[in-house]
Amino acid sequence: MKATNMRFTASSLLCYTALLLWARAPTYAEGELPPLEHIKPEMIVEFPKAGIVCVTQEALLEIWLRSINGEKTKVDAMTVSEDNPNAPCRMLSPRMQYKVLSAQYNNPDTPDLGLLEIVERHSKSAEGVWTMSLGALRVRK
Repeated sequence: MKATNMRFTASSLLCYTALLLWARAPTYAEGELPPLEHIKPEMIVEFPKAGIVCVTQEALLEIWLRSINGEKTKVDAMTVSEDNPNAPCRMLSPRMQYKVLSAQYNNPDTPDLGLLEIVERHSKSAEGVWTMSLGALRVRK
């Protein structure tokens, strides 16, 4: 399978899974906490099944929606590759660990799905890239 087809398939599956979680997410009474612990700033996380990361939240949302709509050419144009090194999005490495700079869980209907701003684990950068909390696993220190 070609790399571009693999990227498209992976991004499509991640988007589809996230939408399923959104659609099936339980709701909680005001003040009630969800059963899973949210990923929080300063935590170290990994993405064992990979994922998509983008320079901005807007690019992340755009690639997510385009993947769901089956717009393969546009998804490929937004993803870093040898012939497109300046694209705004790329795949996360399942072998790397990342530090969470900020976490946003804004939708009460989907309390377990949020946006994470991340950097490589030992980075000192104050600005990171954006990904979904879906698939993130906390690394125990």
